[in-house]
Amino acid sequence: MSRVAPVEWFTAVFAVAYGLLIWLIGGSGPAVEGWLVVDVGLAGAALVGLPLLRRARSPVLQYLGVGLPMLAFYIIYRQSPLALSQTHGAWHEATIATLDRQFVPRLATTPPEVVREWLAFSYLTYIPILVGGTAALFGLTARGVDAPAERTVRQVCLALASCYVVFVCYPVLSPRFTEPSLQAARLGAGIFSRLAVLNQQHGMVHGDSFPSAHLAATVVVLTALYESRRVLFWGLLPIAVSLSVGAVYFGYHYVTDVLAGAGVGFVAVGIDRWRMSKRATAPWAGG
Repeated sequence: MSRVAPVEWFTAVFAVAYGLLIWLIGGSGPAVEGWLVVDVGLAGAALVGLPLLRRARSPVLQYLGVGLPMLAFYIIYRQSPLALSQTHGAWHEATIATLDRQFVPRLATTPPEVVREWLAFSYLTYIPILVGGTAALFGLTARGVDAPAERTVRQVCLALASCYVVFVCYPVLSPRFTEPSLQAARLGAGIFSRLAVLNQQHGMVHGDSFPSAHLAATVVVLTALYESRRVLFWGLLPIAVSLSVGAVYFGYHYVTDVLAGAGVGFVAVGIDRWRMSKRATAPWAGG
């Protein structure tokens, strides 16, 4: 149980690799070098600390040992601006916007305030869905790399890693930057709309539109819930759909971003299942 799990190896390797990618794109400097130190620290914590938590007696600590890689990936994500600031105008939102105009009509009316508040609330449920969904899966008795919670967290991290690499290699400004008046006109005056503004000011990165990491990770969790917690899946599905609509309506993402993010989520699930099946049938797997 205390051996290093695949998700912990993946978190450690990706933390350092992403830091080096940021250094290659953003160049050297105190900020980049400081983040490299953070990345190495995250790698060490993943390899040493997480196995200890999974071995703890407390179910809460055991869940933290399983779920904390998702927090590590959010910390990794926060260094993305160091690369995005060096794009020198090489943004690609014009291409994505052109794709959107092929099949998405411009919304002519403004929904009622209650609808806008619901969409804002749904958009803010991203983290609760990840944490609550994986915690519900952890409540199932199985443990180990093939258990629902461990498997889902591993797939979430793979999906997020894929999105982060695309963010810095193919940066796209979301509509809220290219058309700021559009979001201002669509956000309501309620508490969830105000919280959505605070979230975008302090929790989001300038240039991380394509693909939608929100949708990628949400699709992974919903896929796992459909298989193991069917009632919870049906309860969260309307919120997840509204999250997608709110992401587009409030200008956080283009429709193309949402579709691509969902695709990344499904591909991450498929790749992980294929890889783990190969691992299970390897000659050394039973040793």
